[in-house]
Amino acid sequence: MKILYFYRGVPVSTPLMHIRFLIAAFRSQGHTVIECFPAAGKTAVAAAADTAPLARAKGWFRAHMPRLLVNLAQLYEARRARPRLLDMCKSDRPDFIYERYSIFTDAGIRAARQIGCPLIQEVNAVYSEQHSHVFAPGFRSLAQRTDRRLLPQADAIIAVSGEVANALLRVGVPAQKVTVQHNAVSPEEYAGLEERRRTLRESLGLSDSLVVVVLQALDSGPFPAKLIGAVQAIWPLIRRLEPRARILWIGGGSRLQWFREQLQRHVAAAPDDILLLGRKPHSEVPGLLACGDLGLVPWHRPFCSPMKIFEYMASGLPVVAPDLPGISEIIRDGENGLLFPHEDFPRAAEVILRLLANPAIRRDLSQRGRDYVLRNHTWEKNAEQVVEIAERLLARDSSAAGKS
Repeated sequence: MKILYFYRGVPVSTPLMHIRFLIAAFRSQGHTVIECFPAAGKTAVAAAADTAPLARAKGWFRAHMPRLLVNLAQLYEARRARPRLLDMCKSDRPDFIYERYSIFTDAGIRAARQIGCPLIQEVNAVYSEQHSHVFAPGFRSLAQRTDRRLLPQADAIIAVSGEVANALLRVGVPAQKVTVQHNAVSPEEYAGLEERRRTLRESLGLSDSLVVVVLQALDSGPFPAKLIGAVQAIWPLIRRLEPRARILWIGGGSRLQWFREQLQRHVAAAPDDILLLGRKPHSEVPGLLACGDLGLVPWHRPFCSPMKIFEYMASGLPVVAPDLPGISEIIRDGENGLLFPHEDFPRAAEVILRLLANPAIRRDLSQRGRDYVLRNHTWEKNAEQVVEIAERLLARDSSAAGKS
């Protein structure tokens, strides 16, 4: 099958990983994938390195420019994507378009209707509801009208969590069009981690430590401030009762230096208590995760299906995370991870301390979590499901054409 993958933004960080792994899974199953990234001008694989400066510039722009300018830039990018996508569709004639949905972007639905192929949209958030903080006055109402106009027109929608699926229903998408498909992992990346664990723990000075891993980018938006509040509340409680505990923080971004300064100013921690590694190539992440004794999600948005929890489980880390809808769809408390009430940081510290003090529980949750994610959440399975949806849509269209 010939698939045109479209995303109007610049693929970077978690979206880039999602894009790369899903495209690789399509190709491994024998499908042809044409890639269209008008804002980047690159394929997803090239974007990992070649568009990094552009992505950093756009991150700075979003963090420092007035929201009005950011929203106007989004409208401009959405309009500019139309001819690029349509030209590719006309020349390559895909069997279907797979679009990672971006706000204000109607290029996918326009191209699909013009060439007569199905459009499958992947929706990671209904922006007008779940990212309302990014809009200048007046633009949220425009985003609401855009979501209500565009999203119901897709032939099928992949929602990244049940909460996103519920939001799609609220903006008028028929339930039969929506499939919930969480993030995933590539199992081969997480094979043979034990030897890497020993070597990396030694090189990082963590051999005798109990290591709490946090995999979290530090870019614009509410995350950095929320995370500082979480660490400020949790860490003193842990360090007082378990002096061997350390935090290994993997992830950089435009707010990394600000985050470092806030830790020094507001968090009662020794200089080597919290090791900030910054952004790392994805190929290094599984080994770094395996250095830990547990994987922590200190704070998160309620609708997300955080890729980090799948990566934690695949690397053998027991997961400690807030009891939010997008997370509790995956983590069953006491079975394949442990949950704490959202923003109840004393309870989070209690759960972390209980795990650090009990290697047997850690081993049990580690094995259960790893088995669960490798059995249920791989990019290969996600790609197969998307293609099955596309085949049903194509069969429907063929049947309708035969009757007309």
